[in-house]
Amino acid sequence: MIYFILDMLRKHILIMLLLPVAILITGHFLHARDLDPAYAAVQVSRLMRMPTPGQGQVGQVQTFGEMARGMTADIKQVIGRRVEQ
Repeated sequence: MIYFILDMLRKHILIMLLLPVAILITGHFLHARDLDPAYAAVQVSRLMRMPTPGQGQVGQVQTFGEMARGMTADIKQVIGRRVEQ
């Protein structure tokens, strides 16, 4: 039991020591445009106009449900390819 407690303490201390490093790395890769609401709106608009698999309409605005179904289909294709290999 004592080894379990010591192991948990060691893991949590390691996580606490590495957390500031992760925050610094994340902050380094963020740009001012990433925090700009106008840029976010443009990105969401661009994503909503992307075609879903099986649809040839490029300019049609999609609902979030259609986007989710498209992403689900893409994920299933990737997982299916990895399972077959």
